[in-house]
Amino acid sequence: LHWSKVILEISSSQALEALEKPHTAHHLSNVIAHTSALLKKIHACQVEVVDDNANRVAKEIAVSVTKDGRLQSYVARGGPTWLANIIQADARCTMTTM
Repeated sequence: LHWSKVILEISSSQALEALEKPHTAHHLSNVIAHTSALLKKIHACQVEVVDDNANRVAKEIAVSVTKDGRLQSYVARGGPTWLANIIQADARCTMTTM
């Protein structure tokens, strides 16, 4: 993938702290080190903490993947109906706040 700018939105200030100060998360040191190394390969990468509501689609996908063991890409397969409904609702909310 040839992305020139990536904004990674997370809803956990603790996760951001772990990325910025890996020594604070000893139990996750391998995961944090691997994630940090990957993020550094991206030319312009920002990590921002956002409210859970701003990350609703990502959160629902993550819950579904871990709970139901869905390992196929939702994007590649068109996604389940419930996902399309959430994306459409978020799009409507975004349009009304612009």
